[in-house]
Amino acid sequence: MTELLKKHGGLTFGKTGSHFEAKSIPPPLTKKADWEINPLELDFTKAVMIGKGSFGEILKANWRGTPIAVKRILPSLSNDRLVIQDFKHEVNLLIKLRHPNIVQFLGAVTETKPLMLVTEFLRGGDLHQYLKEKGSLSPLTAVNFALDIARGMAYLHNEPNVIIHRDLKPRKYSFS
Repeated sequence: MTELLKKHGGLTFGKTGSHFEAKSIPPPLTKKADWEINPLELDFTKAVMIGKGSFGEILKANWRGTPIAVKRILPSLSNDRLVIQDFKHEVNLLIKLRHPNIVQFLGAVTETKPLMLVTEFLRGGDLHQYLKEKGSLSPLTAVNFALDIARGMAYLHNEPNVIIHRDLKPRKYSFS
């Protein structure tokens, strides 16, 4: 794989072998009030379902006139102690992440139900949709996608993060 990446312009740098040497950047907002979103500011009038899982759904919506992605916990699970614990853990992880290949956390609704996690919405869509519309990728495009995904994963897997992403699939990778 390394040889294929090098053949198409991929380079390795740094102690991790990653082109992008991950550096820990403290989040600019440290108080809960800084990232807590008032749910009344979320506009779902033209919401579009992006995905659905066993714990929640992901919608394209708007916040203060900006397109966003909202992960909303299903109402039937809104009082489940373990679901709430997992949700809060995910929020605490996302607050700390800053990387060009990781979707940007904007805020969350944690004080009222349904619980919601808000991130940037990337206009390009996800890799699954891209493959569905465009068909197979050219080698250069495939290498570029692979490098972007690898950079994001390297950032997640390196200190101080050490986050293991166990759900790798094309729908998870968005691009702008």
